[in-house]
Amino acid sequence: MKRLAVAVAVLAIVVTACGESAGTTENPRRLEIDAKEFAFSPSGIDITPGETIEFIVTNSGAVAHEFVVTNQVEIDEHLEAGHAMGHGDEDMANMDEMDGMEGMAAREVQIEPGETKSLTITFDGTSDLARFVCLIEGHYEAGMEGDFNFEG
Repeated sequence: MKRLAVAVAVLAIVVTACGESAGTTENPRRLEIDAKEFAFSPSGIDITPGETIEFIVTNSGAVAHEFVVTNQVEIDEHLEAGHAMGHGDEDMANMDEMDGMEGMAAREVQIEPGETKSLTITFDGTSDLARFVCLIEGHYEAGMEGDFNFEG
């Protein structure tokens, strides 16, 4: 009987240690994302408002991709302005007059084939950042997008 009690206690500790908890700025939840033609995996991510997540994004595809944490308004603005506006450092100087767009640069990584990069985001309780996309011309249109699902 004593062995059974010890086994149950050990199992409870293991299950608790393996469960996901909300990340903090000091200890962000690490989440691996695979980017390839033309999809992200996973394509839906559960988020607890207020948590911090470190996205570890690997491009397993054959062409460059981006991972952009954004919202539908910013996506629409980007598409209306045309993909030529870009997001790279060289394009940011031209975006000062575009309301809200300069913030998108801080929420994206560009990943060449075979590369892995990280991006850390804190989702405040009022965050409207509900989407992640690749805004390289044609990629979003081909379905390279995903959604954050806020819990709690």
